[in-house]
Formats: sequence, C-alpha cells, structure tokens
Amino acid sequence: MPTDSGHYAKLIANWRGRIVLSGVKSDPTNWYMSAYGNPLDWDYFPSVTVETQAVAGNNSSAGRNPDIINSIVPYSDDLLLFGGDKTIWQMTGDPMSGGRLDKVSGGTGMAWGRPWAIAPNGSLFFFGSRGGVFSMVPSDQGPQQLGAGSLDYELANIDLYENQIFMEWSNREQGLYVFVCPNSPVDSPSSYFWDSRSNAWWKDTFPQGMAPSFVTTIDGDRPDDREILIGACNGGVYSLSESTGDDDGTEISSHAFIGPITTGTEGLVAID
Repeated sequence: MPTDSGHYAKLIANWRGRIVLSGVKSDPTNWYMSAYGNPLDWDYFPSVTVETQAVAGNNSSAGRNPDIINSIVPYSDDLLLFGGDKTIWQMTGDPMSGGRLDKVSGGTGMAWGRPWAIAPNGSLFFFGSRGGVFSMVPSDQGPQQLGAGSLDYELANIDLYENQIFMEWSNREQGLYVFVCPNSPVDSPSSYFWDSRSNAWWKDTFPQGMAPSFVTTIDGDRPDDREILIGACNGGVYSLSESTGDDDGTEISSHAFIGPITTGTEGLVAID
C-alpha cells in the first residue's frame, strides 16, 4: 500500500473483491490493488505467486496507466475505468489473470475525485477534465457530450482547481444530479440536474452555509431510505425532498423564464 514519504493514495474503489487505490502525488499514473477478499493484504511478492495476490501497475503486465489518474470507476466485474487528466483507459479483466489496459477516449479525461454516476441502463455519466458532462457505455459507445443549451458555457467553465464534482443518479426523478462542491465555503454554490425524460437541464443554488462537501446515495427497503444525502460545509447532513417548503428554514426562491411569446399585435413579450 502506498504510504512512502508521507504520500498517500487519495482515490479508492472496490472492484472484483479488491480495494483499488490511486492518486499518489509522487506516482500519479500508478494504481494499487489489495489481495482478493483481504483489504489488509498488500504483499506484492508472496513466496508463491497466485492470481488472488495484491498487484500494482508497476509490477504487472498491464503496467501503469499511461495518463495521470484522476478518478477510478468500478463499472462492472470485468471493467474498471481510469479517468485520466486527458484520456480515459479501461482495465478489462483482473490484472493478475491477463487483464489489460486499453484507451477508450482520447478527447477528454475526467475531473478529479468521483465525478461520475451510473444509470440503471448501464450509461456512465461523468464530468470531463476539460469541462462539460458526458455519457458513455463502456465497450459499446464512446463519450458523448450532453448538451446543456444555455448552461453549456457555464458547465465548461467550472473551476476544477477550486471545486470538486460529485454526481448521483436519481431513480425517483429519472435524472442526473451534478453537484459542484467548493474546496472552500462559498455563499451560493450551484448544482445542476439533467432530466432524462425531457432532455432538459435545471440549475439550483444552495443557501449560504450549505455548500456540499460530499454527496452519496443510500439504498434502503423503505421509500424514505432511498435518497441522496448531502454533507454540507456547516457540518450538517441533508437529503433532497420533493415536498418540503424551505431549505432547513431558509425560504426557497424559484423562478423561470417563459418566452418569447406572441401576444396579438403587441409583438414578442418575455415573461419572468
């Protein structure tokens, strides 16, 4: 496990019964996997070589990732994606049993952290390293940018040095949440929602003090236990609600633009 010289792995995932680590500042293209079924076993050179032992990019036939690793996506039991700084690479199969790395995108990489979500139909959504939201189906379809209309410029110009991106798919709303989580608290951070049914984007703004710092989804048996949880910079944990009348006591302000529309002979009128 990489802990040399005070440098620790900052990315983690669970894949094929192994813990996968990466994001070591001193070795940014390397990846590390624990032994199968044992997250505490990081012995890369046991006395007997077996397919279930720990393995890393620098001592496997698959090799290091050719690009700096920004994100790890455990897509399926057979596929692991490394979202790079400029590219995306796919690990097909376990690296101790013939697994290999192949490039799946040279047009964009992924933002740092966990800027991705997987829909029930297998579509992978992610925030690109050069801005913008993309979708793809690994081993079937390469990255396709999700057009956001008037929000295209805004999404393309999010500062990925000052912010981290988290994504969550909502079965209830049938859409994708894109949360912009500032590295330092700001007054009005934004989030975005893509409605898959209407192919429409919506923008939300969080109240002061409620900027998200982490986002996850819980899946329970009761309807109220299946929701997105937001860890905020004020120390609170919040959930998204369809029925509440305020944001934890803060009045909700909502508006929409309709138009232009024709009103007889009076020309075009924009209604706010």
